[in-house]
Amino acid sequence: MARTGPGKGEGTSSAAAARARALTAEVYNAFIGELDLVSIRLARARIEAPSTPERGHLIPTLSEPGARYENQDGHVLVFHELGFAGTYDDETGTAVSIEAEFEVKYSSAQRMSDQLFTEFQRRNLPLNTWPYFREFVHAALARTGWPVFVLPAYHSISAPLSPAAE
Repeated sequence: MARTGPGKGEGTSSAAAARARALTAEVYNAFIGELDLVSIRLARARIEAPSTPERGHLIPTLSEPGARYENQDGHVLVFHELGFAGTYDDETGTAVSIEAEFEVKYSSAQRMSDQLFTEFQRRNLPLNTWPYFREFVHAALARTGWPVFVLPAYHSISAPLSPAAE
């Protein structure tokens, strides 16, 4: 289906328009090159450990419920939610759960766009927040009387930009 731009009288397919707006590696790398980390803080947390452990072995499940961003003058605020749930291998219910939301502030002359954020959320954001979440889970488990669990290191994604960004 073709759409006509105002006053142009030319039809443009949706696919062609999407390609014209596609995020390239050069555009993404230029954005990242100008981005500087200013601060990271724990904005929200929830820990549910209703009882002390009955057994020592937990099966961990990690989740990343979401992330969002807000453009500000000269800055981008990014909110990143992460979760940990521990279950026993022979039970269906969660024995302990930990959720955290981190606020990450970046200085940036360029505003974040939805296209940039799609790649940023996948590639760069976890590199900044994951170490903080690992420490938070470790400390929360210890403080609630559960055996500590060391989460694995985050491994960077070495794949090319996602298909939408090529």
